[in-house]
Amino acid sequence: MWVPAQVAVEHMGYAHTNGNGGRALAALSYFGLVERDGKSDDRRVRLTPLGQAIVMDDRPDSPEREQAIRRAALSPKLYAAIWENLGEGSQLPSDANLEFALKSTYRVNKDTVGKFVRDFRATLEFAGLIGDAATATPDDMANDPDDGPAAVTVERETASPAGPRAGRNDVATDVGAAPGTVELTIPLIGGGVALLRTPAPLSHANFSFLQQFIAMCEPSLVEGTSDDHSRARDSDSAETGTADPDRV
Repeated sequence: MWVPAQVAVEHMGYAHTNGNGGRALAALSYFGLVERDGKSDDRRVRLTPLGQAIVMDDRPDSPEREQAIRRAALSPKLYAAIWENLGEGSQLPSDANLEFALKSTYRVNKDTVGKFVRDFRATLEFAGLIGDAATATPDDMANDPDDGPAAVTVERETASPAGPRAGRNDVATDVGAAPGTVELTIPLIGGGVALLRTPAPLSHANFSFLQQFIAMCEPSLVEGTSDDHSRARDSDSAETGTADPDRV
């Protein structure tokens, strides 16, 4: 059942769908637990079959619920690929070796790889894939056609002249376009791709500038935001009694 996104984030203890509330919904979607639909004030969400399998199974010791949690932990394709290629039984390499593999093979940014490793390890420990409580076997991770879109499918990837896969989910990095240049191909929800070409590596200052510039482009890129900004600007002008300098 679809519910308004605002209602969902309020049930999770957030005031609105911007900021932390929006990031919480994005994280749930990232792990295959919710579906999102709509734009702006019409955004709505619903549990996926995988999310329902976890939330609705309240038995104290449920192997089905534990398996669903393990599937959710490996729903991000990058998580699943790393686990398949680097996991050994219920163990991962040391943090140093894992960071090296992530930077050299998966092109994870060196400035964020430490946090990525901590999040990745914590997720797998929570799911019982690693650590003393680990109970999963390779057969547990086999695909089940009844799991719907959240079922884990992993294809082993090898390096190619175009460069290995990188980033989160299906973000592909082409490091062969030009010396010192990286091209990111980013699949969008509902189809289509976004392309980003940038010199690499970037300084922290330039990376921050790039983020801010993309945010400034939101009215031109995101459906409905131009009208939202105009209404907010008109409201601010009415409250302060000032004219909008961008309008005649």
